[in-house]
Amino acid sequence: MEQSIPMNEVPTTVMPEPQPTGFLDMIKQQAQGIINKLKDSKSTLIDITLYGGIGFLSGFLLRRYSAYIAFFVLLIVGLIILQQMDVISIAINWIKVEEFFGIQRGATTTGDTLIVALWEWVKANFVIVISYIVGFLLGLRIG
Repeated sequence: MEQSIPMNEVPTTVMPEPQPTGFLDMIKQQAQGIINKLKDSKSTLIDITLYGGIGFLSGFLLRRYSAYIAFFVLLIVGLIILQQMDVISIAINWIKVEEFFGIQRGATTTGDTLIVALWEWVKANFVIVISYIVGFLLGLRIG
């Protein structure tokens, strides 16, 4: 007569992970570790996909409509030059713009602190920045 063993009493042995013996095995193991970390963080994957898509779209549109973008930039530069020469006067009510977009007024920063803050953001969000750059370059290539 056969004797059955309940599933919770089945002895299991845990095999240790094999140590990498070659360069490719070491790279594969490190890549597997990175993939496991990314699986744990779904919000990071969503951010990578989102910023990669935005980068692709901006690169694609820049390549496709570069003549229009160049014209628009030159128009803005021309308006700024005409304002500096007192030919025209442009006044923007920044308080109304901030209210319209729901932007809260922050601390005033100088150019040095703005660049430092931007660099700190890039360092903190390195994966997102890289995904945007890759998407942007792909968009330029395909566009």
